[in-house]
Amino acid sequence: RGLADGQWLGYMWDDPEIVEFKDCRYDVGLEVENVEPEGEIGVIEFPPMTVAQIEIRGPIQDEMRAMDWLFKCWLPNSRYVPADHPFFEAWIGRPFQHGVEHFELYVQIPVKRVK
Repeated sequence: RGLADGQWLGYMWDDPEIVEFKDCRYDVGLEVENVEPEGEIGVIEFPPMTVAQIEIRGPIQDEMRAMDWLFKCWLPNSRYVPADHPFFEAWIGRPFQHGVEHFELYVQIPVKRVK
């Protein structure tokens, strides 16, 4: 359908520090417009949101370090708290286009300003 070069997203619904990693729910999505769900393909609409973001170009361990830094260092010192949405991987290009050892993506944590 000509969508493969669109914006790919991975999103995790659970916190791996609370839920055992193997039990964390993870979905992969593609930004699309005006598409009806078909078969096992579903549609989830997220509202516009503000995200804290770090670019990753390297091994998956870099992503884990980035998430730790965002949650443990940046957030406590910012005027933001996590919003009630999953955190995202916004792939640069297609997922796994560099294999399984090198990743290029943005780690995005939805946030909201503390009142």
